Amino acid sequence: MFSKEWNKIYKSNLQLNIWPWTELVSLVKKYKKNTKKKTRILELGCGAGSNIPFLQSLKYEYYSIEGSSEAVKKVKKKYPELRDKIVVGDFTKDLFFKKKFDIIIDRGSLTHNNDKSIKQTLKLLLKNINKGGLFIGIDWFSKKDSDFKKGIKIDGFTKTRINSGKLMNVGAIHFADIRNLRKLFKDWKILEIFEKTINYYKPNKNFKRSVWTIVAKKK
Repeated sequence: MFSKEWNKIYKSNLQLNIWPWTELVSLVKKYKKNTKKKTRILELGCGAGSNIPFLQSLKYEYYSIEGSSEAVKKVKKKYPELRDKIVVGDFTKDLFFKKKFDIIIDRGSLTHNNDKSIKQTLKLLLKNINKGGLFIGIDWFSKKDSDFKKGIKIDGFTKTRINSGKLMNVGAIHFADIRNLRKLFKDWKILEIFEKTINYYKPNKNFKRSVWTIVAKKK
């Protein structure tokens, strides 16, 4: 369920992060010793390609599915060697590549879907990941986040049409709690799961940004 709002965001040159996400770097390095020498990795939603240089430095065979054609156009221009390994598509419906992966990573992409689409995607991932393969997901929004109180309800965990703040006009946003996450990952072996909450006092008084990190392995 790709939110079309993201194409407008990338077309406007917003959200063009260029540095790899620190937590993702730490987790990939932490579990690197458990991966094969030749590792095939899939990123769900590469965005502007901020994680690509880091993953290439590890000699990983990199692939990505990104919903925004605008983002993919920019990334392929910057990394022409990956033009056949990055596709425009909806990963909640198809993973496109006829390959199995050793690691699948997601930094805040899958969380921009409703609960049903996330369940569907995790089933697809299980079919397309090698036994013992890892899923690393960071920055999945929590129900403790202040923005969960805003917007229009899609299901018990998903909101849309948030009209203020950093989540304004980004389409569907899933806000999980621990029970929901355990249910979503019931067919995986969960290795790590933790929640981070930042309390802001200025300029937004009493605002909470709360997100989950989850690392799971195919049984």
